[in-house]
Amino acid sequence: MVTLANWAHEQGYRLRARGKGHTWSPLVVSTGADTSRTIIVDTTSHLTAVSVRGGDPGSVTAQAGATLDTILTRLEEAGLGLAATTAPGDLTIGGVLAIGGHGAGLPTGGEHPPAGSGFGTLSSLVTSLTAVAWNAAEARYALRTFTRSDPDIRAFLVHLGRAFTTEVT
Repeated sequence: MVTLANWAHEQGYRLRARGKGHTWSPLVVSTGADTSRTIIVDTTSHLTAVSVRGGDPGSVTAQAGATLDTILTRLEEAGLGLAATTAPGDLTIGGVLAIGGHGAGLPTGGEHPPAGSGFGTLSSLVTSLTAVAWNAAEARYALRTFTRSDPDIRAFLVHLGRAFTTEVT
């Protein structure tokens, strides 16, 4: 992705990530936009790896094109899960995070959710993510991992299709 991003920048092209195309809004390409210098990258072809780490709490790391079905299945196989998630199925984790996809779980009165669980948007569960980001010192794009304590992570948690995340934990 970094090689492609740098080539596109040098040639005057834009990259847009595409997942399953589930949204009805024009996030990837606006209606009527000049797309002659736009490259749409299908994340579901190669950015699909998912790995689960057990422990207390456990975690899952998934590349942007991995579907929620795959992620939830891998978590279930490891005896883990998410307290709340957006609609499972034909949605990619990259797409869900791009639009601020949410779950519907709320703790009941007196309930004390276990460490590592959360409610609200799926992005509120993200502990780190890797994105193709501009490196001003090198005047090039590079992969950069943002942790939850990094204030710059906020720009990537709900980016409305204008960033390229490659992996999320």
